[in-house]
Amino acid sequence: MIAKKQYLKLIKYFAALVIAACCTNVIRGVVKLVDADTVRIGTEKVRFLGVDAPESKQTCRCGGQTVPCGQQATEALRKFVGAEKIFCEGDERDRYGRLIGECFIRRDGEKISLNSWLVANGWAVAYVSYSKKFAGDEAAAKAEKRGLWACESFQNPAEFRHGKRNRPNTGAKKRKQAKARRKRSATAD
Repeated sequence: MIAKKQYLKLIKYFAALVIAACCTNVIRGVVKLVDADTVRIGTEKVRFLGVDAPESKQTCRCGGQTVPCGQQATEALRKFVGAEKIFCEGDERDRYGRLIGECFIRRDGEKISLNSWLVANGWAVAYVSYSKKFAGDEAAAKAEKRGLWACESFQNPAEFRHGKRNRPNTGAKKRKQAKARRKRSATAD
């Protein structure tokens, strides 16, 4: 006979399994890549958790040339996925109503994270504000100069989205420079 404590432990374990199974959505279906970190599966839009890829219109400076790195990142993902079916797992939504999740393909019986692949191959940065899960992948890509990390310069996608598009002398920078000049002139007197 099972002791009461063991019985309660067993019930809690099965309850946790049921809750986990109910709370994580697994989305499968016809897939369309919106960009390198967003897919549409049927009518559901899924934003990759912990990943921030260059925007479709974003450019980078690579090999002395301006290149469409947002489009390159999307194309790299498209080639990697090939004809494989994508499925995503997630249970939260962002402010735009998109499901936030980790997306995968199965290749040779192995479940491969597209989120991790993008960051590890330098086609996206780890979005550590939301998850630190892929920070190690970013460090490896940066050290090996893979993807975007091979470029002389690229702008963080979040900065690009927030309008900090290569404005070298913003108001805050001007104020800081003016303050430094005033401080120098005050000490010179």
